[in-house]
Amino acid sequence: MDIDETFKELCNIKHAKLEREIILKDSKICVQLESIRAEILLRSEAAETALNLKTSDMDKRLHVLNELRAEVMRDRELLLRKDSYDAKVAYYDRFVSDASQALTRMETRYEGRITFATVLSSFSAIIAVLAVVVPWLIHR
Repeated sequence: MDIDETFKELCNIKHAKLEREIILKDSKICVQLESIRAEILLRSEAAETALNLKTSDMDKRLHVLNELRAEVMRDRELLLRKDSYDAKVAYYDRFVSDASQALTRMETRYEGRITFATVLSSFSAIIAVLAVVVPWLIHR
């Protein structure tokens, strides 16, 4: 064998060895790429699952808030406005004042003919009427 052939043979051996190393490195890179792809896919699926859970949680919260809003609106309908309340209280104050004045007029007109029991029963009747009328007007 001459030197050129020996050199060519050594170069071929070296080249084959380098090709095997390159193929080995390529296969390692392919394995790493596959593991990276698998990890990316796994993370993507986990993110999608987390997003679905979060969306479901938000839907539940929104549903609860809508129910609460509907309940508040129903309760608001039961409340009495302040101006309406003030008008009814003023009406009852006038009613009690008028009844008191009428009672006083009756006492002075009959000059002692009205007994204490009559006054007490009249006042009780007024209170009984108020006890029925006030709740009815307030919740009307």
